[in-house]
Amino acid sequence: MKNLFTILLCWVMFYLVLSDNYLHAQWTQTKGPSGGSVASLAVSGPNILAAVGQGQGIFLSTDNGKSWSKIKSIFPEYNYVTSVAALGSNTIAGTGEGLYLSTDNGINWTMLNSGPIYARAFASTGTRIFCAGDNGLYYSTDNGNTWTKLTDAPAVYTPVNALAALGSIIFTGTDAAPENSGVYLSTDNGQSWAKADSGLSNKMVTSFAVIDSNIFAGTHGGVFLSTNHGASWSSVSTGLVNTYVTTLAVSGKHLFAGTKDGVFLTTDNGTNWNKASSGIPDKAEVNTFAVNGTDIFAGTNYLQGIDGMGLYVSTNSGASWTAANKGIVNTTVTCLVLKGSDIFAGTHAGLFHSGDDGNTWEVLTNGLGNNSISVLAVSGDYIFAGTDSNGVFRSNDKGTTWTQVNSGLKNLSIKALFVHGTDLFAGLWNSGAFRSTDNGQSWREINNGLTNPGVTSFTANNKYIFAGTGFGGVFRSSDNGDNWTATKKPDTKYLYSMASIGDVIFAGHDMGYGVIRSTDNGDSWQLVQGGFIFSLAVSGTNLFIGSDNGVSLYDGSAGTTKKVGTGFPDLPVFEIISMAASVNELYAGSWNYGVWKRPLSEMITPAPQPGIPNLISVKNNSSDQPLDLTLSWNKASSADSYYLIVSNDSLFKDVVLSDSALADTSKEIKGLKEGMKYYWKVSSKNQAGKSPFSEVWNFTTILYAPEGLGASVQNNKKINLTWKDNSENEAGYIIERKMDADFIPIDTVNANTLSYTDSTAKPATYHYRIYAYTPFAVSAYSNIASITLTGVDAFAFIPNEFRLFQNYPNPFNPVSTIRYWLPERSFVELKIFDMLGREVSTLLNEEKDPGEYKIQFNASGIPSGVYIYTISAGRFTDTKKFILLK
Repeated sequence: MKNLFTILLCWVMFYLVLSDNYLHAQWTQTKGPSGGSVASLAVSGPNILAAVGQGQGIFLSTDNGKSWSKIKSIFPEYNYVTSVAALGSNTIAGTGEGLYLSTDNGINWTMLNSGPIYARAFASTGTRIFCAGDNGLYYSTDNGNTWTKLTDAPAVYTPVNALAALGSIIFTGTDAAPENSGVYLSTDNGQSWAKADSGLSNKMVTSFAVIDSNIFAGTHGGVFLSTNHGASWSSVSTGLVNTYVTTLAVSGKHLFAGTKDGVFLTTDNGTNWNKASSGIPDKAEVNTFAVNGTDIFAGTNYLQGIDGMGLYVSTNSGASWTAANKGIVNTTVTCLVLKGSDIFAGTHAGLFHSGDDGNTWEVLTNGLGNNSISVLAVSGDYIFAGTDSNGVFRSNDKGTTWTQVNSGLKNLSIKALFVHGTDLFAGLWNSGAFRSTDNGQSWREINNGLTNPGVTSFTANNKYIFAGTGFGGVFRSSDNGDNWTATKKPDTKYLYSMASIGDVIFAGHDMGYGVIRSTDNGDSWQLVQGGFIFSLAVSGTNLFIGSDNGVSLYDGSAGTTKKVGTGFPDLPVFEIISMAASVNELYAGSWNYGVWKRPLSEMITPAPQPGIPNLISVKNNSSDQPLDLTLSWNKASSADSYYLIVSNDSLFKDVVLSDSALADTSKEIKGLKEGMKYYWKVSSKNQAGKSPFSEVWNFTTILYAPEGLGASVQNNKKINLTWKDNSENEAGYIIERKMDADFIPIDTVNANTLSYTDSTAKPATYHYRIYAYTPFAVSAYSNIASITLTGVDAFAFIPNEFRLFQNYPNPFNPVSTIRYWLPERSFVELKIFDMLGREVSTLLNEEKDPGEYKIQFNASGIPSGVYIYTISAGRFTDTKKFILLK
C-alpha cells in the first residue's frame, strides 16, 4: 500500500511539472490586428478559402466569411501560397514548392509530385484543367491529380498571369517584355498557340473574365473587350479612374474590376464604370475576388513593403463593403505603445487598439483614416501617431478621435517620436529633428549641428538626448536639442532603434550590424549582438532586442544575450519590428504575424521590491528656507526611480509638485512662496512596483522683513510710522515699542498696510521695530526707528471711544497681549472661546475706570488652532480671532 501511494504521488508531481511547462514559457499570438494581404480566394463547396500572403498559408471560413481559421496542415510556414482554386470536386493550391490538392473542400491537403511552382492562374475546358506558374504552363486530365507540362506554350518564354476558357478556346494573358506580352489563345487544348491582341493597346495582361460570349481582359491600362473570341479587342474603360487593373470577377451581369485604388463596377459590359469601394480603405489594392451566391469577396494585396488591408465582403452587388477579417492575422506591426491597459498597434493599413490584452482589436480611423503608421508615443493624456506621409496626429480620448498637428513641420514623413519631460521630439526623414513644447500644437526645427537630416530614433540619459540617423550615426545634445554634436560612431549603417538603461545607450542597426552600446555618452561603442535589429525595448534594467531572429534578452552584468523566442513560428526569418513592455508582459509586433505577448516573469528574474527612501534634506521642521532649494534623499535598495510629492498640507490634498519619474536622489524646486509650510515625502519604484512612502517631513520658507522703518511726529503730537513692504505673502505686521526696558508689542496691522499711528505715546524717547508674519512663519525684525516726543499734555490718556484691538503677536505661542479702550467707567467681561463656541478661559470679569488697558493671555495649556476673544463693556461688545501656533 505504501509503494502504491509513492507511485501515485510521483505521477501527480510529474503531471504538475508537465502542466506547468506546457502552460508557460512561450510566446502566444494575440488575436490581431486582423487583416493583411490576401493573394487568392476560392469557394469550395460550403467553404471559402483565402490564401494569405507572406507565408501564412490558407485560412478557411465555414460561415460565409464571418470568421476564419488557419488550416493546420502540411503547408510549411515559409511556403507562400500564391493561388487557390476550386476545380470540379477538387481544390488546388499553388505554392513555392508546387501544387497541393484537397478533396474535402480545403480541410486536408496532399502535395502533388507534378505541376508548376508558384501557380498563379487556373482555367478548365471540358475535362482538361490548365494551370500557369513560374516554370511554365501545365494541364491535367484527371481533375488535378497529375499534371503535364505544355512545351509549346506562351509560358515557355513569358510568364502567364491569367487564364480563361471561352467554350473550347483557352486564353492566356502575360505581362513580359513588349514583344512577348499580351493575349495568346489555343483552340486545340494547348497544343499550339497564336497571338490574339489586335486592338489591345496595353499588353500587360493581369486577368480575364467571361460574360456569355464576351471575354474581358484586365491590363495595366484598363479593361478591354472582345466579342469575337479574341480576334480583336476594344477598350471599355470609361469611368475607370484607376486603369491599373489587377483582377476581374463576374457576378450575374455585374463585372467587377479590382484596381490599385479599390473596386469598380460595370453593368453594361464595360461601357460605363463606377467606383464601388464604399467601406474599403482608400488606395487599397484589390487583387482577388470570389463570388459565393449573391455575396462577393474582395482581397487586398501586399505591395512594395505595404500591408494589404485585409478581406472585405459585399452583400449588395458592390454598393457597400464590410471588413471580414476575423481570425486572419497577417499584419506587420510597425510600432507599439501602451497607455495603461490599452495597447495601440500601428500598421501599414492603419492604427489598431485593444483594451483586453489583445483578445479583440478595433481599427481607429476617426480623423486618422487608414494612414500607414510609422511610430507611436504617449505623453500624459495624449497619444501621438506619426505617419509615413501625412505627418503627426494627436488624440486625447484613447484614440477615438484624432487631430492632425503639423504646424511648423517641413516634412510629413515621420520616422521617430520621443517624449522627454514635457517636450515632444519628432524625427523627420530628410528634414532632421523638430521639438514641440505644447503637445504637438506647434513645432520648431532644431537641427543646429545635426549634419544628417534622416533622424530615425531618439533616446536620452541623465545628461544628453541622443538622435539616431539613417547612415549618419548618432548625435547628442546637452541643451534639449538646441545644439547637436556627432558621437564617435563605428559605422554609418541605417539605425532603426535606440534605448537607454541608466546612462548606458543602445543603438540597433540593420544590414547585419547588430546592437551596439556606449557607456560614455557615445565617445566609444561596443558590439552587443549582431544581426538585423529592428526594435529595442527596456523593462527595468533589462534590454530586449527585436531582430530578424525573434527576441533576445541582454544581460548587462554578464555582457551576454540569450534568445527568448520560444513559441514563435519556426521560420528561417521571423522579424520583430516593434516592442513595448508593461509591468507584467512584453508585447512584440511582428512582420506579417500581428502582435505577440509573453509574461516578463518567464524571461527575467523578478526584481525585488524597492526599499523605502530615507529623507536627508531639507531637514524636518526647519525654517527660513530659501524659495529655491533642493530636496534630497538616500538611494533606496533596488530602486530604479523615485516619486516625490510636495504639498501645502500634511494630508497631501493641496499638492504643489508631483514628479513620478525621478532618476536621481534629489530634486531642485524653484518658486516657492514666502512664509509657507511645505510637507514632502518620497517613494521608490522599480519593475516590481512602488515602495511605501517615506515619513513626512516639513519645512517653512523664509519670510522677508519689512525695510525702511521711519518715525515722525504729526501735528496732533502723535507718532507716525512708515515702512516698505519686502514680501508678497505676509498676513500682516506686528509693531513693537520700547522706552527704557525691552520691546513690547503694541499693535498688529493687516497686510498691505505700510503705516501706523501711535496715539498712546506720552512725552519720552521711543524706539520702534516691526516684523511680518504668516500663519506659519515670522520674519526678522526691521531696522529700529527712534524718535523723541515733547510738548504732550502730561495727563493720562482717556480714550474717546470703546475699542478692542487685535492681539499681538498673532499668530503667537504661547503668550499674546490683548489691548482695549474704555471711554467711561464700565463693567468689563473678556472671554476666550474655541471655534465651536466652547468657552476656553475668562480673562476679566470686573469693573474698570476709563483708560487704555492691556491684558496677557497664556495659552500654554490648550492646543494649536483658531480661537475667538470677546469683550463686553456696558452696551459695547466686539469679537476678534487669533491663531495659536505651537
